[in-house]
Amino acid sequence: MNSISIKIQQGAKAFLMSEYKLLIIFMIVVAVVMAVALSPITALAFVTGGVLSAAAGYVGMHVATRANTRTAHAAEASVAKALNVSFKSGLTHGLVRRLVRVDGLVAVADRSRFQRDGGCHPLRAHR
Repeated sequence: MNSISIKIQQGAKAFLMSEYKLLIIFMIVVAVVMAVALSPITALAFVTGGVLSAAAGYVGMHVATRANTRTAHAAEASVAKALNVSFKSGLTHGLVRRLVRVDGLVAVADRSRFQRDGGCHPLRAHR
């Protein structure tokens, strides 16, 4: 089971890396167009979202491939154990993806507010 699991993990990583190579080219082109046509802040928000989405995808693939092996191993003992392992793995996967997205939204919103307020940080006193 371990040798199959390792092959699946290697294949998943190879797929993601080949996909990310194309994604990087696309993001650069679109970000430049956005920076010129709209604003650099909009382009920065786009790139931030793309990077965080890619990170969430990588973590998700990592968790999913390992969870599949653990679930298959638990299924040898009982269906209940397999369901327990798969539920916990899915929960972890979902929470990580949501946290990455929320952190990205908070960072972009904070940066936008910082610029809108003339560079004055909201926690510092106005002079």
